[in-house]
Amino acid sequence: MINDGFEPLFDSVFVNSDYEELDDDVDDNTDSLASLRNDDDSGNSESEDEEEQNGCDNDEIDAEWSNVVVARENSPLDESSLGFQSDIMLTCKDPVDFYELFMVDVWELIVKETNIYGYQKHPGWEPITMEDMKKFIGLCLQMGIVQLPHLKNYWSNNPAFGKYPIGPDVMSRERFEKILTHLHLADNSNYDGSDRLFKISRLIELINRNCKAVCRPGKEVYINRSMPFTGRVLFRQCTPHKKLRYDVKLFKLCSERGYTYKMLAYADKNHNRAGHLAERVVMTLMDDLLDEGRHLYIDKWFTSVSLAESLLRRNTYLTGMCKKNRIGLPKDIIQRKLSKGQWAAKQKENGVMVLRWKDTQDIIILSTAHDISLIPNTSKPEVVESYRKRKASMDSSAQMTSYSPYSTRSNKWHVYFVP
Repeated sequence: MINDGFEPLFDSVFVNSDYEELDDDVDDNTDSLASLRNDDDSGNSESEDEEEQNGCDNDEIDAEWSNVVVARENSPLDESSLGFQSDIMLTCKDPVDFYELFMVDVWELIVKETNIYGYQKHPGWEPITMEDMKKFIGLCLQMGIVQLPHLKNYWSNNPAFGKYPIGPDVMSRERFEKILTHLHLADNSNYDGSDRLFKISRLIELINRNCKAVCRPGKEVYINRSMPFTGRVLFRQCTPHKKLRYDVKLFKLCSERGYTYKMLAYADKNHNRAGHLAERVVMTLMDDLLDEGRHLYIDKWFTSVSLAESLLRRNTYLTGMCKKNRIGLPKDIIQRKLSKGQWAAKQKENGVMVLRWKDTQDIIILSTAHDISLIPNTSKPEVVESYRKRKASMDSSAQMTSYSPYSTRSNKWHVYFVP
């Protein structure tokens, strides 16, 4: 994680977002996403769900659930073509070769769009070459590892900063700052107002293509939520003098060991509820992995009875922490008084199980792949332990992202998505 002393490093050279150059025609009724929070934080974001839940017929819902929970056999997954593609991996000799697997066509995009923006701002712009951009990204990665108080310190011979600066041997500080302040991923002149994420859409498209080419996930997959930067983005609408602030969130579908298979970005102006948008995010990320018997682990921002049933119809299993006020949960399980160590569970005829376990706090888990088996010599349900073990994999991708030097605040939001 970048410490507070590192923030001035990029703040000193970042410019304001060029949202003034763009007109964003935004529908005020756009669906919204819930704000990011830890699994254990129920927060105020559940208020919308509570209103929907209270409007449901609880007796009718409870009648769909049975106290009898039976184990169901999961469909096997053909793993003959899964995992990392050996023909691609064998072409890599050095660590940088693996990095380049994910940068196919990405270098060209960044260089092209940065030069276009540079010429738009300065007719006498000195073109950035592919070699320049690789040196620039290399320096940024190094700055994420070796943290100094200010950008200028990386070009300083002062013994306090290591005596051997990493900057001068790569490029001048002036050249570095010039690239940093003009770094672009899309041509503003092509913006038609239909896509708030226009600045990063092509980049994500290329990276998703490259990630899919290298590896196909196995049985277990995870969805991770992250906010690439702190703060909210200011987009201009077609209405004069009217701007809306949006959170930009990144959703990543990852394999068992944290490999990112696919990414999906969303910008939303109202971050107090998830609604059906969470289900659409999951189904979009999973679209080419459905119908094969996979098992998806998610946190409680996504989990719902409706999502579990949608995935089950596509031969895909789900296990996830669940908010207590999700629509469709049996009332008596949620409201039943439990002492520490006790649990209660119910199951629908289609195989969706909800289990509530009382530990130091209430834990509610929805699963279509587990039953009520307990860990030997304990009162702890196996499904709880199974989720706990997978949680580390769910968080590993976000942990890797935290090492990026772009973890400081800036209005130039698209910079945080540069690989």
